[in-house]
Amino acid sequence: MDRYASPSNTTCVRFNALFDSVNVEGVNALTQDWRSSVSFVLPNFHELDAILDIIERDDARVVLILSCWPRQSWFRRLHSAAWAGRIAAWERISGAALMPNTTDCFFGDRFTTDLPVFFVPPLMGGMVLATSKRTKDRKVPLGAYPSWPEGRVWW
Repeated sequence: MDRYASPSNTTCVRFNALFDSVNVEGVNALTQDWRSSVSFVLPNFHELDAILDIIERDDARVVLILSCWPRQSWFRRLHSAAWAGRIAAWERISGAALMPNTTDCFFGDRFTTDLPVFFVPPLMGGMVLATSKRTKDRKVPLGAYPSWPEGRVWW
């Protein structure tokens, strides 16, 4: 489920949009129940604290793409001990890797910062198949990952 999309830029068949439109499953991602499917989230960064609240509330499975903004409260929250056990895998991609597919894309023609991508499984989900470089194709129990791999600084 693409949580922040429109009919012209969705990456998934199922999506939420800011406004009601053709094929939209729900208006305003912040008011939806996120428990039913994997959520792909490349959000308005000003809503990230509310999004983290939803992930906790719904025990949601999420692929979350952010910007490297270490001074933001949500950035510090993701680096806190409270979230260390929630993040099953993460990887940093270059901002240049994300290309807009329409002219109405919220980030213009490119990102100017690296983008951390997090996989956040439900806490009650038991085992997950991780895909980070450190855990390639191994099933590991949730909470077994260090919050940030040693020596890996990405901001």
